[in-house]
Amino acid sequence: MSSRLKSLGRIAAIYQLMEYADGVALDQARAALHDVETMIRVRVDAATRLEAAGYEALREGDRAEWQLDQSQIEFMQWNAETLEAIRQARDAAMCEAAEVYQASRMQLEKMQSVLSEARVIAERELERAEQRAADDRYLSRRRWQTHGEQQRKARRERVASGMDFLS
Repeated sequence: MSSRLKSLGRIAAIYQLMEYADGVALDQARAALHDVETMIRVRVDAATRLEAAGYEALREGDRAEWQLDQSQIEFMQWNAETLEAIRQARDAAMCEAAEVYQASRMQLEKMQSVLSEARVIAERELERAEQRAADDRYLSRRRWQTHGEQQRKARRERVASGMDFLS
C-alpha cells in the first residue's frame, strides 16, 4: 500500500505542477489582455484630448493645427481597430486559458481526493494490522499463561499423587 501511496503522491504532484503551469498561462493571458486594453484606453484618452485641442484650434482660427489634430485622430482610430482585433483575440485566448486552468484545477482536486482517500484506507489497514498484532500477542500470552497453569496444575497433581503413593 505504501508504494501505491507514493505513486499517487507523485501523480498528485504532477497534477499540481500542471495546475500551476495552467495558472501561470492564465495570468499571462490576463496580462496580455490588460496591456491591450490599457493601450486602447490610452488611445481613446489621447483622441479625446486631440478632439478638444482641435475644437480649440477651430475656435482660435488655426486651421493647420485643427487638420493636424484630425489626422492624428484618424490615425488613432485606424490603429484602434487593429488594437480592438488584438483585444478580441487575446480575450478569446484568456477565456480558453481560463477553461484549461479550471479543468486542471478540477483534476487536481479529484486527484487530491483520491490520494486523501487512499491515505485514509492505508491508515485503517495499518490500524487493523496493529490491532491484529496486539490481539495475537494477547492470545499468545493467554495461551502461554494457560499452558503454564496447566503444567503447574499437572505438577501439583503428580506431586500430590506421589505423596498419596508414599503414604
